Amino acid sequence: MIQEGSVKGLAWDRLCEAGATSTQAVQARIRAFAHERGLPPEEIHKLMYKRPATGHIIDFCRKHKVNADWLLYGDLQGLRIMTTGQKPVQRPRYGLADKLKRLTPRQLALVETMVDHLLAQRNLQTPA
Repeated sequence: MIQEGSVKGLAWDRLCEAGATSTQAVQARIRAFAHERGLPPEEIHKLMYKRPATGHIIDFCRKHKVNADWLLYGDLQGLRIMTTGQKPVQRPRYGLADKLKRLTPRQLALVETMVDHLLAQRNLQTPA
């Protein structure tokens, strides 16, 4: 499940807004893949319907070693996995509170000063 506001969620939103998940975009990726691999038209004809069956998509992905995330959603991580065999790098994600806990007292004082300055610029600073 994609969390709202997560990096993956933001990327998903951009893909959807750009139309990467539309039937036309999916079919374009299928045609490009087939052309690149020199596949005959009969290999992809079942995927060219307005709403291809899930089973046909799964069979195609398995047979031709296509990453389904790339094929269906245009996910570039999926393309990278498919072309290089590398798994995506999983970096630890820290929320702001977690990041602040890792700072020294001197660094925290600096952050507080910077935040106060930013709030003053916006005339939102609350009295101390």
